[in-house]
Amino acid sequence: MPRRMTAKVVRLNEIHTASRVAVIGAVIHKDDDKITIDDGTGPVDVMLSQDVPYEVKDVVRVIGRAYGSTIEAEIVQDANGINTDLYKRALGIIQTYHEY
Repeated sequence: MPRRMTAKVVRLNEIHTASRVAVIGAVIHKDDDKITIDDGTGPVDVMLSQDVPYEVKDVVRVIGRAYGSTIEAEIVQDANGINTDLYKRALGIIQTYHEY
């Protein structure tokens, strides 16, 4: 069985640079088949294949395929307990010193 491509951890304003991404953001809007998330760099629509139990203001981690400024979700996880300031700092350090 072929392996999935590794998801690139990026900020939402960088999703166009990778085909499979992992992002963290707060839910700012929810519809039946999509949620909109924002990490402070801009909102992105996340297309859903099934309903998710998250509501506006919840923080989620999304892994999926990026198409322009939209993500087709494969996995949506609860990230409410994450320290988002520390996450942003760590992501900046990782991106400075590590090329994907």
